[in-house]
Amino acid sequence: MAKGYVRSLGTDESSCMAKYICQANNECSTDVGKNSLFCNLGSYAASFVLDKSTTQTTFDMLYEAGRRGRSGDNCEMGYLECNEVY
Repeated sequence: MAKGYVRSLGTDESSCMAKYICQANNECSTDVGKNSLFCNLGSYAASFVLDKSTTQTTFDMLYEAGRRGRSGDNCEMGYLECNEVY
């Protein structure tokens, strides 16, 4: 969960923040289990902090991204508008 939060801090694009939160929750549910309270609380906390630290993202959008990740959605396809340039 921390990795997704840290990656989200490195971007200003709301779609990329959501994608990183989705990916972190997907990894968390794979590692810990789909019904893990840890993943759910971590997503809630990260969404809350990111919502307060940025103006263009909302708690609901980020928390929904986390829920999608925990449910096994494809984060890459769900957030195609996040264009990463390496």
